[in-house]
Amino acid sequence: MTGPAGVATDPERRARLLQAKLHALVRDHTGTEGGDLGGHAGAATLKRGDAGWFLADRNPQRSLGPALAWGHQQALAELHVLVDHPTAAGALARRATPFAIAPQVWKVDGRDLAPAAVSSYPPPEFPPEGIESLIALLRESGADVAVEHGVVTGEWLGLEVARVVITDEGPRLEVGVGRNDREAFQLLHGDVPAIDALRSVVEAARAQRRVGNERHPLSRLVPERWLRARLLAQPSLVGAELLEPMEPIAPRESVKDVIPAGAVGRDVAGNPLLVVCSVGVDLDLVPEAADLRLRHGAMDDAGARLLLVLPERDALPVTRALAEALTARAEVLALPGDWRGE
Repeated sequence: MTGPAGVATDPERRARLLQAKLHALVRDHTGTEGGDLGGHAGAATLKRGDAGWFLADRNPQRSLGPALAWGHQQALAELHVLVDHPTAAGALARRATPFAIAPQVWKVDGRDLAPAAVSSYPPPEFPPEGIESLIALLRESGADVAVEHGVVTGEWLGLEVARVVITDEGPRLEVGVGRNDREAFQLLHGDVPAIDALRSVVEAARAQRRVGNERHPLSRLVPERWLRARLLAQPSLVGAELLEPMEPIAPRESVKDVIPAGAVGRDVAGNPLLVVCSVGVDLDLVPEAADLRLRHGAMDDAGARLLLVLPERDALPVTRALAEALTARAEVLALPGDWRGE
């Protein structure tokens, strides 16, 4: 798309600059020119024979899946993933290790490339003490209590409707869907008793987050967590006897963040089971799920299974191909019909 008189738009210019950067990095690193420049999933790509180079632009933390998908599409024998983000580079190097033919992850340092060192997982975080009464309020309101990275929230079908916030005056319960909504609710209804405020928000979520109301904003947020909530209530849908939610490896910054939702438990045969839910097209699902399995040690158990659960329409061939590319393969379960329920 171009502007008036053929002038490139900002996205076009950004894409060209990213391709030029990738070309220069590969040229300086290999000492050779040439290759087919292109783009894929918001990244710059360069292909030489059966080798390829992939430089992500936005959201580099979740760029391994798109890079692997491109490599699969191009039938590459050798894939190099370039990351211009020091923290993301180490995480991607770790996420690459479960694949039978692992891509090489490089950290961009100016005009130089260096192999990215595998980073460790973030240390566990725990909720503060003295919040038992606030947790009791969440349960009394009908919300599900979730604990991730030391943060306690109340959810309805996976949607955050309240959060325990630590202030200088101590812990308090803030009501609303996301930070902006919590702030607005406090300004408008600061004098409403906590339990009444909670119940009103839970009821609003209950009324809108339901089958047949898919276009409402509250129904469109974090669908992967909604799918997980359904499986937690009905584990038999995926052949499980018991499932419990598990936190993502990195904390969610916003209710709009799209991160596959995991649950751990056992199948009907009593074997360890890790279920990871996704809705929509998420090319990074397989690396995220495999990284969760590594973190929780399921690969050390010979009976462990990794099950990727998606709506039938979202179980793409590339997802199945990446699941089979893992050293310890993952299974893909496509749910027919409306995944939200009957």
